[in-house]
Amino acid sequence: MYPWHATFHMGIVHFMAYPQVKTEDEILKSVHKILNDDFFQAIEVNMLYEDNILEKISALCETADVEFLLGHNHFFYQKRSISMQEMMKKDTRRFNYAKCKLSAHIGAGPVL
Repeated sequence: MYPWHATFHMGIVHFMAYPQVKTEDEILKSVHKILNDDFFQAIEVNMLYEDNILEKISALCETADVEFLLGHNHFFYQKRSISMQEMMKKDTRRFNYAKCKLSAHIGAGPVL
């Protein structure tokens, strides 16, 4: 355990660290590599990934006890499906950060 673990979560932006991954297998392998590194307590993944990939990543994060965050380019957030919004509602702890970011972009203010 690192000294700052009690103070804050050290996170990594997956799509910035691994911009070359495109296929589901590549994405999951790179996420698995990050989750096996005890340096990180949070991972932010691209919310434009397919819903089934996001669900698999969410399950991996739950098992690894790593916070799962969704990141996006505000120009493309509208492309997400309704099922993603439903998934976000199911697990407020994991998706609260993403909800705040999304609501800020659409002018609704933070969702708490």
